[in-house]
Amino acid sequence: MILDIVTQTDFAGAIDQTYHCPGAAKVAGLLKHIREQNPTGTLFLDAGDVLCGAPICNLTDGGPVIDILNLLGVDAMTLGNHEFDNGGQAMREVLARATFPILCANIIDESTHQPAAPARPYIMLARGGVKIGIVGVTTAYTPFMLKPESFCGYTVVPPAEVLNNIIPQMRNEGADVVVVLGHLPGSVSKEGDCTGELFETAEAIPPVEVMIGGHNPGSIACVRNATVYAKAGFSAGQLAHIRLTLDENKRVTERTVRLYDMMSDDTEWIAPDPAVQDAVDVAMAPNRPVLDEPLAKLPVRLAADKDGMCALGNFYTDGLREAAKAPIGVFNATSLFGYMPEGIVTAEMVMHVMCFDEDIYSGEMTGEQLTALFERTYTKAHWALNGTLQFTGLRVVVDTRQPEGTRVISLSREDGTPIQKEDRLRVATTDYIATGGNDYREITEQVSWENTHVRTHAFFVDFLRRRGVLPHETDDRMVNLDPAWPPLR
Repeated sequence: MILDIVTQTDFAGAIDQTYHCPGAAKVAGLLKHIREQNPTGTLFLDAGDVLCGAPICNLTDGGPVIDILNLLGVDAMTLGNHEFDNGGQAMREVLARATFPILCANIIDESTHQPAAPARPYIMLARGGVKIGIVGVTTAYTPFMLKPESFCGYTVVPPAEVLNNIIPQMRNEGADVVVVLGHLPGSVSKEGDCTGELFETAEAIPPVEVMIGGHNPGSIACVRNATVYAKAGFSAGQLAHIRLTLDENKRVTERTVRLYDMMSDDTEWIAPDPAVQDAVDVAMAPNRPVLDEPLAKLPVRLAADKDGMCALGNFYTDGLREAAKAPIGVFNATSLFGYMPEGIVTAEMVMHVMCFDEDIYSGEMTGEQLTALFERTYTKAHWALNGTLQFTGLRVVVDTRQPEGTRVISLSREDGTPIQKEDRLRVATTDYIATGGNDYREITEQVSWENTHVRTHAFFVDFLRRRGVLPHETDDRMVNLDPAWPPLR
């Protein structure tokens, strides 16, 4: 018996083929190819974060994304943290359209003490006489990635805690193969070092055949101690394909995993599925005139950067401070995604790179609070999950060779004037950071924030339309005296 498991993660509403993603029709084409080879032994699993990112998720309630996933034939999906972006009620309403099971064992509804509806902890499937137990879990970091009101009424249990109970239960129910479908971050270095919640969880639970990850950029395809690990690229840019061969006693005798780079010439042989493409075109048609508007010309390719200052970060933070009439703009690098290609910049690109459509906030922060913000950023644990801060209106010097909490060497205004701890400065940011996202809550909750009621996507489209130019150079506003930073994730 051969079991083929295809998995994607952080699909992020990427139903449409664009410069940065292959589109759902091409995903369907690959699935058709694998299913034709193994019609009774193929599974398609999604590791969460489908309701975010792409403009279609902000221009609609996300329903068209679920409709397309239904067409793709998803066998199970685990909740990602971004499924909760608009709160539990909105999540339940849009996921009610799913014809596939939603899983998540470790996010608990405080009112029922049960897994967050509409999720169930696990499912048991059968393929060719083989019983497969699939359990869903989501990163324990979820509360720090959401606005408090979005996650109100929910609690996250450490993934290993629930898996240590559920895995034996699935084995007792006859599971020959156990798959942990996790929206769990993980990384593998060039030297082969495996780090992150995906691997930490695996080490703390009974052995399983498959560990699937998600949440952070980068792909994984490896086998360790008879467990296959897989994590695909964002927006279906890569899909992972696990193949398990089982003997007559339903024991795994061979295990392989590979990645399909869906944007490369190597996958040009994959024929997009016409029926799925038709459905995508119908879903996208009302929005294409808005998304395709040309706004500016870019002479070079610009990429978002989690580890350093980037021209895209400068553009968005400049916009934040203009919208809020503030001298300083601050924005988390985790909400900057992908790149803009050389050539014409469209509204879709502006919305795509700044994934989330949020309100812009402003508030007065003291020099002491701003220093604390950067001290938190440049701790190893915080950096591993969040990377840097993009900002404008400041000059910052840090030295990460110093003990944590003493790494900010200097903080000054744009003109070089030093900022004293008692100084008060108006800062613009998004509602996500203002309400404590990226684990800044104990700092930002000290600030009295004002909502400008200006939404990021519409503002930045107009901001670039008025400018007509997207600057593509960076400066030395951020200096780290430590040549060995950033650390390996």
